[in-house]
Amino acid sequence: MFLYCGGVGGVERVLGSAVWITAGGVVMSVAGLVFWGVVARVLGPVGLGEVASAVSLANVASALLNLGFQQFVLRFVPSAGGSAFWAGFLGSAAVGVAAFSALGLVGSFWSGVLAFLFLTSGAALGGLIALGRARLYFAAVSLGAVLKVVLAALRFPPMLVFVGTSALSLAVALMGVVSVVGWSRPAGWRSLLASAVANYPLNFSASFGVSVGVLLVRWVAGAEVAGVFYLLSTAVLAVGSVSGALATSSIPVMAAGG
Repeated sequence: MFLYCGGVGGVERVLGSAVWITAGGVVMSVAGLVFWGVVARVLGPVGLGEVASAVSLANVASALLNLGFQQFVLRFVPSAGGSAFWAGFLGSAAVGVAAFSALGLVGSFWSGVLAFLFLTSGAALGGLIALGRARLYFAAVSLGAVLKVVLAALRFPPMLVFVGTSALSLAVALMGVVSVVGWSRPAGWRSLLASAVANYPLNFSASFGVSVGVLLVRWVAGAEVAGVFYLLSTAVLAVGSVSGALATSSIPVMAAGG
């Protein structure tokens, strides 16, 4: 499939952004494997399965409620600026609050917090990419990933570590976007709705399948087996980071090229 990238300069932008986005993906993948290995060593197989199940529940909830916020930001921020970013980000925050409330009602408080962070982080990190701040994207995701490993090694509670480092990455990304676009009145709600319809199938990715699998395995075979399944699946998913980076970084350039 041919992707228009706006000529030579557009191709250079795609590849330049993809380098930093791919590097961030590699850091997150490697740090994630180390993190889960540390959790397994500290808590044992059953503890690993419990934490992995809580994170998987957050992944499933955020995927089901994701209305294409990151894709909207990537597509429209290059042309509409702050008004498009704030529409996407505030939309993700509103849906995130709904996810937090729903999961909280069923006793999954930390999963609800993570679902909120996953949804809002997608929009904020997408804003960095759309604005051509791929290096700051790398810094935001890498800081959280590395710190996650350090805190886990120091035996801080894994869910607290996951929530805290995710919030830190969100804060860095949001401050980076705001430093460029400032505050603008949100606009483009119709386009956001169209983006939700067009991009919703993308939520059902391999990562979503793994998260559903973890929850099913935990229900059928117990937390110990679910933890092992999650750890192995995380290693396999790391392979897809390169192609995903190229696809994500090309969206703003294609948008600018019409």
